[in-house]
Amino acid sequence: MIDTKTLVNSFTKKRKMELHMEKSLENPLPKELNLLNDFPPPTYEEWKAAAEKLLKGAPFDKVLKTTTYENIILEPMYRLEDIENLQFPHSLPGFKPFVRGNRASGYTSKPWKISQDTNYSDPIEFNRALKVDLQNGQTEINFTVSYKTEHKYGLVIDSYEDIKKAFAGIDCAEYSFRIRTFFNACEIFALFLKFAEEKEFSLAGSFVYDPISELLCLGRLVKPFESIVSEYADFVRNASKKNPNLRFIGIEGITFNHAGSSITQELAFTFSAAIEYVRAYQKLGLDVDFLAPKMNFTLSLGSNFFMEIAKIRAARMIWSQIVEEFGGNEDSQRMYIHGQTSLHNKTVYDPYVNVLRTTTEAFAGVLGGVDSLQTGCFDEAVRIPQDFSRRIARNQQLILMEEANLNKVIDPAGGSWYIEYMTNELAEKTWDIINMIEQEGGMLQAILKELPQTMISKITQEKQRNLAVKKDSILGTNLYIDLSERLIEKELSNCTEIAKGDYPVTVNPLRFHRAAESFEAIRNASEKYLKEKGKRPTVFIASIGQISALKLRIEFCEEFMRVGSFNVISGNLFNSIKEAVQKAVDSNADIIVICSQDSDYPSVVPEFINKIKEMKYNSQLILAGYPKDIIEEMKSAGIDDFIFVKANALEIFTRLWSQILKKPLEEYLIEKQGGNNE
Repeated sequence: MIDTKTLVNSFTKKRKMELHMEKSLENPLPKELNLLNDFPPPTYEEWKAAAEKLLKGAPFDKVLKTTTYENIILEPMYRLEDIENLQFPHSLPGFKPFVRGNRASGYTSKPWKISQDTNYSDPIEFNRALKVDLQNGQTEINFTVSYKTEHKYGLVIDSYEDIKKAFAGIDCAEYSFRIRTFFNACEIFALFLKFAEEKEFSLAGSFVYDPISELLCLGRLVKPFESIVSEYADFVRNASKKNPNLRFIGIEGITFNHAGSSITQELAFTFSAAIEYVRAYQKLGLDVDFLAPKMNFTLSLGSNFFMEIAKIRAARMIWSQIVEEFGGNEDSQRMYIHGQTSLHNKTVYDPYVNVLRTTTEAFAGVLGGVDSLQTGCFDEAVRIPQDFSRRIARNQQLILMEEANLNKVIDPAGGSWYIEYMTNELAEKTWDIINMIEQEGGMLQAILKELPQTMISKITQEKQRNLAVKKDSILGTNLYIDLSERLIEKELSNCTEIAKGDYPVTVNPLRFHRAAESFEAIRNASEKYLKEKGKRPTVFIASIGQISALKLRIEFCEEFMRVGSFNVISGNLFNSIKEAVQKAVDSNADIIVICSQDSDYPSVVPEFINKIKEMKYNSQLILAGYPKDIIEEMKSAGIDDFIFVKANALEIFTRLWSQILKKPLEEYLIEKQGGNNE
């Protein structure tokens, strides 16, 4: 039962609220608000001053600015002022310089082609897999041809009957084709044209034959470049009459990405190759307005999301300018781009992370406006992709199209200050490299002088150094590895075999590799050791001191050594050196990491090592940290190595594994086990 006093208080409170509301209504808000006037935006200088205050003395440019492999400085934020002097952001989709796409309607009238590759070598198996793919959303037939089994990767075509087997029961007239080959292109493509004529349909899509790419991949050409171009020009001239919707001239920019190039190198070398072709075909009587629409470009899609969007947009602008310089009309200046997710950043270990990588890469390609898209399968670095992995890769595109509705918008990246600025930066730095190639006499001469090979090699070495010191990260490889994962059985080799013989044109080829391979070699050694010994080498982390002072250092040591594919024993904090030494010896560890504060090492390390020697225990001794003032003292005491934030993990792991194996790591990896090469 509520008493009278409570009711009175409640009534009084309610009445006060009503009076307050009545008073508020006497001074209503203005009908129009102008938040920009009431709350003026801070200037860049004010924001920078506030940021520097939060940095507490750390240099603004060093902490908040990043320099890319393209030598572009990334700002912490971008403003309208950054693009005020640029012309192309004011252009419209479908109009020169085509930064915003080839068509005014973008994807709304014509979505990108879902162009997943089907590369089973056996025509019967190829046919089965292709039917599954086409029935489940794929919209372009994409494959590589291997002729007379010279190459192991791709559909093997030994005769015209193999083509019939490969496409039996498939309504080829419903799809565009993307057919890629390395050699004997005229003969290979002629077989497919014969097949189309026999089946009474007109081939549409792209024939991809790039002898400059072949030269860089294999280190040789079977004929002089001029002879190859002359023969192919005759083929293109004749075949175009009955197949007007075919693009015959392929330029594979992704070749440079496979070798580890920067984005600007990929673009510049791609366009320098295209310029080489245009000049060569013009000498043979083919006009640029005939040539340019017959060209198709394959560009990689890597992990730098925003820069990859900008790359696709910059590529269209550059190509428009190149064709215009050759005298081509506006229609000829449209660039056909096949986007393909990069293999360079994919991993053998923790392969399902590759699904996340290819999703963002495909997303970037769509936002950039590719015409067709090939999403790599999560197991492509390990084997010929299976039905399950092909389905996942295909569905990634279907989700972007059908669920994310990216086919319902036109140039969604347009107007982004960051992307527009980056588009211009990439274009300008690409032109710098193109001009350099021109000064060398063109792309072919530059390759013979090994200029592209050398430039790419320098970038690759820089990337490898950054991975080794963990400035760059590959999840599951040099960061957060999972030693308990179930491995996919490997079927593919990482190397490309170069056919031996005497050839009229030979060069040092590009070295194709994945960025993760060096760390994967460490992991391969660990897996082999586990099979042979039943266990992995053990690292014992001897932590001596207070948890409050050592917690972060202990966690760093644990993660650092796991990346070396070692079994790590940690978790105990020891108050005495004697106890720490005893536990380390009891663990039978191959490597002991002494973890304490830098100030304690002069007293801790000598005593720890003396007690280890007294027990006649042989182990590699690592120190956590890099106390500069006492490095030599620690080495003299018996410390073998140091692990710290900027340490070269790859070099450390290679040394440790070689010491454990008592032989070079490379030698151990190529030894036979159970009758098979690892």
